[in-house]
Amino acid sequence: MVGCVHFLSHSIFCSNRFPSSFAIDTPTMSEPTPLPTEVPFRVQNVAHVKSAYNICRRLESSLMIIYDKLDFKKTAEREVVRMQLVYIRILGYMIHYTPTDRGMKAVVEEISSSMTDDALLACGRHYYDHYIWACKLMNISLI
Repeated sequence: MVGCVHFLSHSIFCSNRFPSSFAIDTPTMSEPTPLPTEVPFRVQNVAHVKSAYNICRRLESSLMIIYDKLDFKKTAEREVVRMQLVYIRILGYMIHYTPTDRGMKAVVEEISSSMTDDALLACGRHYYDHYIWACKLMNISLI
């Protein structure tokens, strides 16, 4: 994860570069927005980017199946899976909205080097904990 941290600008998460439909979610909010079906046009012919994005989409799909099967009464279990969806979607949206090729390369390498789903989710959680959460706190302090 250290590689991505060095290459990604804090401003990607604090700016309005994410679409308005991209819900950076907290436990009290509604469902996060699913990943788009395709990678951005500018990288549609770049195999390793498509591969990394497909890794995110595959895990997102698996998590959605689990989430949909969980009983609504099992709120703690549903919350764990819901937050895992947030983590994987953060990585997928980073492929869409990282502003530089250098940042894109770092994100793709981070995703591709994750040997397990747990490692991939840990990477997404890292960005949630260190970038997105900080932006939420910054936005709260501006109110």
